[in-house]
Amino acid sequence: MRVFYKLLCLTIFSVIPIWSGVVLWSHRASILQREFLDLSLSYIEISILTHATILLIWTFLICGALEILRRGNFRSFSELRLIANSKHLLLGALAITPSHSTPTAYQVSPTLPLSTILTPAIGFSMLLNILQKRREQIRQRQLPQRFSEHQQAQMRTIIRFCENDATKISNADLLTETDIVQLANSVEAVNVLAEMETHPIDEWKVMVRLYGYPQVENNDGQIALFRKKRALELLAWLCVNRDRQRRTAARTALWDVSISDASFSTVVSDLRRTLAEIEGSTLRGEWLPTTYSDEIPLHHSVVTDFDVICHALDGFKKDNTRVGQLVQALSLIRDVPFAGTSYSWADYDGTTTRLVVVALEAAQTLAEWAMMHHEVEVADIAIKAGLRVMPGCEEFLQLHKSLLTLVRTSHLVTSD
Repeated sequence: MRVFYKLLCLTIFSVIPIWSGVVLWSHRASILQREFLDLSLSYIEISILTHATILLIWTFLICGALEILRRGNFRSFSELRLIANSKHLLLGALAITPSHSTPTAYQVSPTLPLSTILTPAIGFSMLLNILQKRREQIRQRQLPQRFSEHQQAQMRTIIRFCENDATKISNADLLTETDIVQLANSVEAVNVLAEMETHPIDEWKVMVRLYGYPQVENNDGQIALFRKKRALELLAWLCVNRDRQRRTAARTALWDVSISDASFSTVVSDLRRTLAEIEGSTLRGEWLPTTYSDEIPLHHSVVTDFDVICHALDGFKKDNTRVGQLVQALSLIRDVPFAGTSYSWADYDGTTTRLVVVALEAAQTLAEWAMMHHEVEVADIAIKAGLRVMPGCEEFLQLHKSLLTLVRTSHLVTSD
């Protein structure tokens, strides 16, 4: 019986390093993560540390046994008393080993409601972080991708939460693996300017002016007068979100609180009426056709000055003889996008950033071409358009300085 006990202890003593080594190998991905051993230890991290400690102790035991054998003090197997106690190490290894070899089971579900982790600190820090990234995208001329409908809903939840708390917060930790982190990561996603999708502008009847305070006008320059400000905002939102023209998406983006169907229908009705007043050739019901679904399609003859600028810029890049079209498009710029409004959805979802980046690209492209061909008036129009959409822009101030130098040089040459 005693021999069997010794053999069992020897077997256990041999299995311990193999078992701990297998556990550590199964968690190699977690060990290589930069977040490993952060401020909050997970059960996986405790398991890794425990098995690493077991391997270290086993190594010391082996070294001690070898030292005893080297000195010749070994007289009987039981005198080591080290292998016999190895069963305690095995029990510790079995107790701390998780049932799953991957750490994903301990991550927070991405569908976890924001209300469970959202605090004023996180909310304010999130909004500040988004605005800072939007400004950085403008400086780097990066065209941000639009938020998905789910991300728009999350954005509205954060804005609504922060508006209910006026506490001033500085920075907060945003390392929780939930929708809020995915939203923060999506802010940095960008598009190539050449891949920008715009609405075709052929045979347009109504233009929505987004550069400056939003206004709507027909081909004759007649400006629409809305009875409800939300109707104008809804029209602007529909124009820049043509692929998601749905009532639920619009209500989520524009309203901080849940509104009734009757209130939303009143806004839609005012929008139809106003468009029909300035453009009578299209029936009132055709501007926003009545549907029995969530869809709220906008008539194809409604365009924006943003669409006009994108179309003109694309045409000028393909054929620089179409310079007049781009000059006319840049003349539509009156001010920064959505000036004088409080459209929070436009600032956070990147709409304002996209409008600014495209306008700057168009103005700089035209200004550089005009300077190269000594077209002073064209360069002046382009530079002024760039400074309207982004006052104080160093690149356009430098272009303006170069234009003045060109004018003085041309004047001296003419005088001679």
